[in-house]
Amino acid sequence: MNKLSVRLEAVANYVDDNSKVIDIGCDHGFLSIFLAKKYDNIKIIGVEPSGCPYYSKQLIGKYNIPGIGTTFMPSIVDMSLIDDMMEITDEDAKKYMEILAKEEGILAGYSSGAVLAGTIKYLKTNKISNKIIVMIFHDTGERYLSML
Repeated sequence: MNKLSVRLEAVANYVDDNSKVIDIGCDHGFLSIFLAKKYDNIKIIGVEPSGCPYYSKQLIGKYNIPGIGTTFMPSIVDMSLIDDMMEITDEDAKKYMEILAKEEGILAGYSSGAVLAGTIKYLKTNKISNKIIVMIFHDTGERYLSML
C-alpha cells in the first residue's frame, strides 16, 4: 500500500455514508473522488474563490487565495461527484486562516481558511448540525506567518 492509500484510508476511518466532506483545492478533489466511490450517501462540497468561480460557472477572474482557483478544468475533476459549491471571498479566506492559527492552533494557508469559511457558510445556509464534517486542509501556513 503506498503513502497516498494509507492517508486516504486514515481519513475514511472518520467518515460514514451520512458525512459531509468539504474538499477542493490543491488535490483537485482526489480525496473526494475516493470517498464518493467508497460511500453512497456522502455529500461532497467544493470551495472556490468568489472572484474566479471557474468550477461552478466557468468564469475567470481575479482572486488572492493561493492554492485554489483555476482557469481550466483538471482532468481528475469529476463535477458529477460534487453536490454543492461554496464561493468564498479573499477576505473571508484570510479571516478564517487567522482563526485557524489564533484560536485552533492550526498553521494553515489561505486555501484552508477558504475551506473553513466554506464549511461554516454551507452549514449555516443548509441549517445543518449534528453531522460528521470532514474538512481537508492541504497546505501549511509557514509562508503566511508575516500576515498573522
